Amino acid sequence: MTGRTAQLVPRGLAANTGTADETLGLRGLRFGPSAGFRYGLGASEAFAVTLRLGAGLFLGSAVDARHGHFTTSGGTPYATDQSESVATQYVYLAPEVRISRALGSHFDVGVGVAGNLMLSLNQPEWRNQQTALAGLPNATASNQSDGFASFPQESTAGSFIVSLVPGVDVRYAF
Repeated sequence: MTGRTAQLVPRGLAANTGTADETLGLRGLRFGPSAGFRYGLGASEAFAVTLRLGAGLFLGSAVDARHGHFTTSGGTPYATDQSESVATQYVYLAPEVRISRALGSHFDVGVGVAGNLMLSLNQPEWRNQQTALAGLPNATASNQSDGFASFPQESTAGSFIVSLVPGVDVRYAF
């Protein structure tokens, strides 16, 4: 996200309002079984459809890196960089559908789409594990710094995430 309105809250003072650019990421591994069924279409079965469904757990972390531009209560502009990584777990369901065309007796090409539906077991949040300097690092006047501050606590990833991934495949059967 680029240029979203954000607040940095100095201890004991009103929030400094500004803008923040954020880089959000969800990293981890999926664990779980999947099952699929492939069947031919048409009299010669030149086309085939594959249906697959997977389910299980996603174990990983939600990463949030923020670069913000704010103004102290005294009117001095300043920038800050903060990042946090929080452990997270999701339950997932992964449906998939593909259609392929046979090109000879051992070779086929296809297209499809895979879905990923994830429901959070613990929604990741910005936890204020670090403080930021709300002002200039070498401030010489009180209006140049509001002391230490933190971002408000807020969600960094959704409680329900949906993604669709189109794909192209090539298959060779021995």
